[in-house]
Amino acid sequence: MKCPYCGSENNSTSGFHKKELRRGRVRRWRRCLDCGEKFTTIEFYVPDDIMRHKKGNHEKEIKI
Repeated sequence: MKCPYCGSENNSTSGFHKKELRRGRVRRWRRCLDCGEKFTTIEFYVPDDIMRHKKGNHEKEIKI
């Protein structure tokens, strides 16, 4: 994760700086260890593909 202020990838987050949001999203509060600025990220999972199980035991890929 790059710092939006200085571009450094040297940042830190602690367990208590995390909040679970709806729909599987997570908000994290981070601090850049180089410039000291604080920033927030919202992270979520994006699946590569979704498979739909059809009758007759076959699967069909769903394009997003």
